[in-house]
Amino acid sequence: MKKIFLLFSSLCVALVSLAQNENDVVFTYNGIPVTVKEFTKAYQKYNLNKNAGQSEAEMRDNLMMYENYKIVVAEAHAQHLDTLPSIKAELGTYRKQLAKNYLVDKGMLESIYKEVFDRNQYEVEVSHCVARCAIDASPKDTLAAYTKIKNMYDRVMNNKEEFAKVATESSEDPSVKNNHGNLGYFTAMQTPYAFENQMYNTAVGNVSGIFRTSLGYHFIKVTNKRPAQGQMLVTHILVAAAKNANAAAVEAARQKANRIYAAVKKNPAMFEVYARDSSDDRQAAQNGGRLRWFKVNEMVTEFEVAAFALQNNEDISAPVKTDYGFHIIKRIDRKGAETDFAKSRDQIKKLIDKDARFEEAKKAYLRQAKAEANFVQYTENLVAWVSALDSTVLKASFKASMNNVNKTLFKLGDKTYTTNDFANYVELSQRTPSRRSYTNSQDIALRLFSLYVDKCVMDYAENNLEAKYSDFKDLMKDYTDGMILFDLKEKNVWSRSATDTTGLKAFFQGHASEYVWGERLEANTYRCATNEMADEVIANIHPSFFKKIFAKKKIMSVEQMKLKYNTKEHPIDFSMDAGKYERGNNAYVDSAKAKPGIYKVYGADGAYHIVEVKKVIPSTVKSFEEAKGYVIADYMANLEKTWMAALRDKYPVVENKSVVEALMKK
Repeated sequence: MKKIFLLFSSLCVALVSLAQNENDVVFTYNGIPVTVKEFTKAYQKYNLNKNAGQSEAEMRDNLMMYENYKIVVAEAHAQHLDTLPSIKAELGTYRKQLAKNYLVDKGMLESIYKEVFDRNQYEVEVSHCVARCAIDASPKDTLAAYTKIKNMYDRVMNNKEEFAKVATESSEDPSVKNNHGNLGYFTAMQTPYAFENQMYNTAVGNVSGIFRTSLGYHFIKVTNKRPAQGQMLVTHILVAAAKNANAAAVEAARQKANRIYAAVKKNPAMFEVYARDSSDDRQAAQNGGRLRWFKVNEMVTEFEVAAFALQNNEDISAPVKTDYGFHIIKRIDRKGAETDFAKSRDQIKKLIDKDARFEEAKKAYLRQAKAEANFVQYTENLVAWVSALDSTVLKASFKASMNNVNKTLFKLGDKTYTTNDFANYVELSQRTPSRRSYTNSQDIALRLFSLYVDKCVMDYAENNLEAKYSDFKDLMKDYTDGMILFDLKEKNVWSRSATDTTGLKAFFQGHASEYVWGERLEANTYRCATNEMADEVIANIHPSFFKKIFAKKKIMSVEQMKLKYNTKEHPIDFSMDAGKYERGNNAYVDSAKAKPGIYKVYGADGAYHIVEVKKVIPSTVKSFEEAKGYVIADYMANLEKTWMAALRDKYPVVENKSVVEALMKK
């Protein structure tokens, strides 16, 4: 909220106490009162340094800042800036973003955050069987998938067949040929929510019931549960060997990996060098083979097991074979699962906001919002309207004009929603449900009605957020006021100060004596990595000295010196800059005398610095171009001062002296 902070970033007034009556008036502007309560709230909200003691003069400055803020906002509203299309569009976007935090069951969200945290303390090893079925599958396909999973389930539970045997023979997971249904260890947020719930709610050694996810129907067996292994950070070298490579190619890759392993074991400090030069994982190679932090089930199993088996930082594994080839892994660091909920809450929140379980909190809020709005559904009217539909909805060719009745379908608060409203929604949304899931218009219409009710409830709740939540109302007011304040100042002060060339130059002419250069040295500065290099550079820039020392050599130009001294291994050993320097602008130039000459200084950066003073430039008035940045800033301040004086005349401020004096003493 850059705009609202522009005024208040310096409102650091250690002043307001509720010892006064909160309804006492601090000041009025154009007759409009500002109370102690309002002023206190603004201070507490935007004060950035609550413990800082301030003088009475500083306190009064900050009080004037708030007075000016109220005046500028009043003028912005008087000019109806809040009705500008650009402002309304940005406000609408901000409101939508802000509303998301209110249109959920916050209590449920907090319990979800805590659930994720608690589950992250453990990892669960699971095996599963799946019968694939799209979420929008036809009733026929859905029944077929359920029948298949039920058959697998009965074999395990009733016939007591081995889980792995049933999974290998019948599960529709492509990886089952290799893992026989065993998926390995998972923790929270790594699987669909329904799968995760079964995983954590099924005891070790037990089999869950049948459940559905977006992938199809599943049941799982929990084979182990252990404390979370945390996260691992490693660097690796990959010698690629394709999964379908012939034996000779695999053996060649193995031997190459063994040679690299022997080399890095002998000289571990060279691991990153070998990773950059030799690893077939070219993306990681650019960063010395380093991968991102990872936890269980985020790498292929063989890689994960080998990495977590490394006991200490800097340990290096022997080559590990995966479907990608041979990996040599070096442990960089390892961290355990976070055990402080407060520290992990914000990160969990970011993940949940994008996760399906966020929808659970929204559904809970919908139920709550329905009740608060006294939702009433007229089922008879709905059934009659739906029953009268022909096949046009199924064919996605329904038109709202086909509706010939207008009956009430439901009410929210004091608003009524009719069959006409719903018909318009159906026309626009009839393609939303997948055709595969339905065989008639009536079922599609009922699904659309459920979606329509949810949309209307959410819209109704969103439209009433200001009435329900005072903090939402305050945030929207603050953002609106901040935006129109910014827009008004942009037009009257900030843009004008940068674009009003005539005004800028006139201001400069009237204040030219205030923009003066101090004494300056026109100088070249050279940075040299060594003392020997510095002496050679001095010899090159001081011809008479050069002839005494290097009689048989040619003087080098700056470009030639750069080519000589800056190598691939040491690319910044030598550099040169030229400029005009006021005292205080460059520490090395400051060490030189105010007369032409060459001076050498050993710097705090461990390098040698040469200052070649060409001439001394006496103090002089700056040109307009030289002073332009300062002129713009001063002209802006002058414009704002003049503009604010005019606004304070238009919106007279009257302070309540007794209340203000009491504030000053706190």
